[in-house]
Amino acid sequence: MEFDDRLRAAMPDVRIPSGVVVLGQSLDVNALTGDLHAGDIIHAVNQARIQSVEQLRSTLRQLKSGDPLVLQIERQGQLQYIDSEME
Repeated sequence: MEFDDRLRAAMPDVRIPSGVVVLGQSLDVNALTGDLHAGDIIHAVNQARIQSVEQLRSTLRQLKSGDPLVLQIERQGQLQYIDSEME
């Protein structure tokens, strides 16, 4: 789900005011779901800022199996990085 004005109002302590909020697991990004939790906000993929769900999907589709993958996320007020490879 996009981190829109409604969510920004409900979550005022988020450090970066853009991104995609993880609501649950998706088959589209099954390689990542083990490292992501509901409530995480994905701010960037391989240093590219993420503004929408469609942009996230498009960015992930451009990666090939074995490509490095680094997500910048925010979890419980803390910025973190998750690194892995695309499957």
